[in-house]
Amino acid sequence: MRLRSARGAPAARGPAAGNPIHGTPSNAVLRALACLVLSLLPWLTACASSGSDIHLAPLYSRQSTAGGGVRSELLFGALLRDQPDLDSEAVLHAVRPLVSWQSDAEGTHLSHFLVPLGRNYKDEDQSSSIFYPFYFWRSEDWDAGGESWEFLSLLGTYAGRDRYGDLDFAWFPFGGEVERFLTYDRIRFVLFPLYASAERNGRSSKHFLYPVLGWTTGNGESSFRLWPLYGRSRIEDNYDRRFYLWPFFHYHRNKVQLGPEREETKWMFWPIFGKTKRESYRSWTWLWPFFGFARDKERDFWALDFPWPLVRIQSGGTRPRAEERVRVWPFYSHFKNQSLTATTVLWPVFHWREEDSEDYRRDSFHVVPFWRSSVATEKKTEKRLERRLLWPLFRWENDAGVRSFHTLELNPFNPHKAWDLHYGWLYQLWACKDDGNEIQRERSWGGLWRREADEFEDRRSFTGLWSKRTLMKSGLRVDETSLLFGLIRWRHAHGVGREWLRPAFPGPGWPARREGDLPPATDNEPQFRADKPQVGIIPASITPGPPHHSSTPLNP
Repeated sequence: MRLRSARGAPAARGPAAGNPIHGTPSNAVLRALACLVLSLLPWLTACASSGSDIHLAPLYSRQSTAGGGVRSELLFGALLRDQPDLDSEAVLHAVRPLVSWQSDAEGTHLSHFLVPLGRNYKDEDQSSSIFYPFYFWRSEDWDAGGESWEFLSLLGTYAGRDRYGDLDFAWFPFGGEVERFLTYDRIRFVLFPLYASAERNGRSSKHFLYPVLGWTTGNGESSFRLWPLYGRSRIEDNYDRRFYLWPFFHYHRNKVQLGPEREETKWMFWPIFGKTKRESYRSWTWLWPFFGFARDKERDFWALDFPWPLVRIQSGGTRPRAEERVRVWPFYSHFKNQSLTATTVLWPVFHWREEDSEDYRRDSFHVVPFWRSSVATEKKTEKRLERRLLWPLFRWENDAGVRSFHTLELNPFNPHKAWDLHYGWLYQLWACKDDGNEIQRERSWGGLWRREADEFEDRRSFTGLWSKRTLMKSGLRVDETSLLFGLIRWRHAHGVGREWLRPAFPGPGWPARREGDLPPATDNEPQFRADKPQVGIIPASITPGPPHHSSTPLNP
């Protein structure tokens, strides 16, 4: 069923526009969980810039993060609030492992729920929501006016509206009409397979009791099928294919635009015998698809299946160079073409791959499921990505100098940010990340040990018992230490001496905003890091240096 409005008239917006779906189930779940978090944890939404570090992990922690943000965790990290920049509106919330939602200063919102099944996204122009395999929703606002949307559910229902206000609706298999769906311009059906029609690229097809009776006309195509007795599919200057008493007799003429001498012909009496011919190429098959042989004398090519898919041997040939393959499944397989070389031993256990495309080169070796290693290099930028996984013990990665490591690792596939955010906190005993220049992060299971270091400060803590921050003041190094939940605290300025600080229960009480000077780097001396002590004279009154903020989170 399709309802039309005046063409060219901008569609109305909002619920009154005829949108049958105002909000999605996932949004309702997010709102409910958000209310729960806010009611239980008023500290989650408080202004983090006015707070200070509290280390009571695994029950509760609030810590200044490298780069100038604040991260709060409750109950081993099950409840999370992460603000990478105190002066930015970008905030990440999570009720793990169920749901997470985040936003940025540009108004973009992203949420995940029941990862990897559910995802919501919204920005200024478009929004989408998907929950595999139950539903998919997408909407878009157009600059010239109007809003389009579409909805597809597991129940076989589809609904959509284009920017002009025209509505589509279908409920499979009962009936419906939709436009621009999959690769088709228009699809109609009533009590499928009783009747169906489709239009695509100027061709119109009609089907009755699909696939028994059907025909297609338009744009050079003339096809007819009375299955299983007879069928013919023909497109001018392309192909002409027929069958008789399907599936037994088949005859094809392909690439007819090349002329009788170069076109391809195929015929088969299924499954006993079949033959293909094109120029100097010939192939034969017996008891399809198990036994086959092909050769091309002019191109020095041949291939043998005996039987497929267990044994296949294929030479590369020439003019142009074709694939080379040797397969004795499951013991050994080797494949090679112009951009890929792949070898497998004792499938599916051992795999080697060498890929050399126009944009990148990648070498990898896998021992399923225990070991994965790969090195990929972008040819234009020379950016290098290295990965190592010993499942389930550890994962290591070096992405253009940004190194990360964590153990344990229960994900046997390539890293997935949403998976790590929602599930990593449950099993990762240790996680660390270093950008190779300024920012370094470390975290133990439950957040008992944390380290957050950047060019301004280095903060380390073991929950409640010990905490230390190191920073530069007036170009010199200062160490501040907190013991026993902030009851004992002191400052040590190198070259000056020790100064006792007032208690800050529950401690350690370091300010949310990071302080410190940024000493100039030289060829022989890098930027300030905690493991490079500075010695000198510091005045009695220490003036905080400029705060530093970063909008890019690097959470391990």
